Amino acid sequence: MPSPNSNSPVAILRRQRGLVQAEVASACGIAPSALSAIERGHRRPPDALVQRLADLLACDPRLVTDGVVSVRLPDVDIADPQSRTAS
Repeated sequence: MPSPNSNSPVAILRRQRGLVQAEVASACGIAPSALSAIERGHRRPPDALVQRLADLLACDPRLVTDGVVSVRLPDVDIADPQSRTAS
């Protein structure tokens, strides 16, 4: 669980964008205490709120819930130098 000073993805993205909890909570239609609980990992936001947070924070919704976005990289045959070139 993230610590109270919250290094959760939502808290990090919020701070990077220069927003305070009250602004984000108001824009999402929730109480600041609800946002605080989400940032601390004490509450999982419902899907509709995940999307609102992602829209507001301009990020992939998976960052809001998982903290990561996995990216499928192309398979590379390390024995074939041609497979390592950009297509």
